[in-house]
Amino acid sequence: MDRFTVSLPKLEDVANHELPAVANALRAPANILRAHEGLEGPGRFQPVYAMEGAYARFTDSVAFRQIAGCDRIEKVAQSLSYIANLYRRADGQR
Repeated sequence: MDRFTVSLPKLEDVANHELPAVANALRAPANILRAHEGLEGPGRFQPVYAMEGAYARFTDSVAFRQIAGCDRIEKVAQSLSYIANLYRRADGQR
């Protein structure tokens, strides 16, 4: 019968370093999306100002989804850390 094996150091590296780094990398642009600096710039183009509110709602929506994804990535990282600790205890590797 095949036996299930896992590399605990690699699992811990993913849980403690790689996934948190992914979440941090995705969280930074999400904060920029929520900044709403406006569409002012050189010249004036009235139709652009009419859609500014819609654009702000759109970027808020994208930022919300991105932050929710980051939260889920962090929860997966935490779960992997718990799993690695469980395997260590079960195998007597503590």
